Amino acid sequence: MAINLNSSKFKIKIDTKDFGECTYFGGARLSVDAIVHRETDGRKGVITRAGDVSFSTVVVRKPFVVGDSTLIDWVQNVRKLGAEKNKKTIGIVVQDEEDSPKLEYTLTNAWPISYSISPLIKDGTQGSSRVIEEITLTLEDLEFKVL
Repeated sequence: MAINLNSSKFKIKIDTKDFGECTYFGGARLSVDAIVHRETDGRKGVITRAGDVSFSTVVVRKPFVVGDSTLIDWVQNVRKLGAEKNKKTIGIVVQDEEDSPKLEYTLTNAWPISYSISPLIKDGTQGSSRVIEEITLTLEDLEFKVL
């Protein structure tokens, strides 16, 4: 059964705590190195085996909420105390148009390597601007499941 996610929403969880709306999630990629071996038992040819697994960095964007400094505090803690003590499990839950969870990406032992906020530009029609936080994460494992 196909899942229509054209009008989907994304929510972020940090260590199982719901953290609110996510406006962008991208870059998630798992790669397995292919290791080529030459046969040495008299047969001609090569065989390929799976090698090291690696994961790309992941970018998450979410609306900035006044009074919520969770992301920047996390970055500061990594800066002060190191990554090893600040690794977290991140869940990105994809919801359909009825807000039902349909997919979940789990980033294990993730920690931030970059943090930024969107440019502060006054919107001429509304008189305000939406500020977006962006965090780039490195991770040690990536899982995906259909809910």
